[in-house]
Amino acid sequence: MKGKFILIQNYAICNEQDKYKGVLEVSLDVTGIRKLEGEKRLLEWQKD
Repeated sequence: MKGKFILIQNYAICNEQDKYKGVLEVSLDVTGIRKLEGEKRLLEWQKD
């Protein structure tokens, strides 16, 4: 998709009685996330 990496997730939507009502589709551009390299932990950020 024009050089972007799109993550698409689908979620079933149900009512209080667990009856299926439909689907929710969520699309997220994760191009920047996929470009990340290495490892960085939360505790290491406090040292910087």
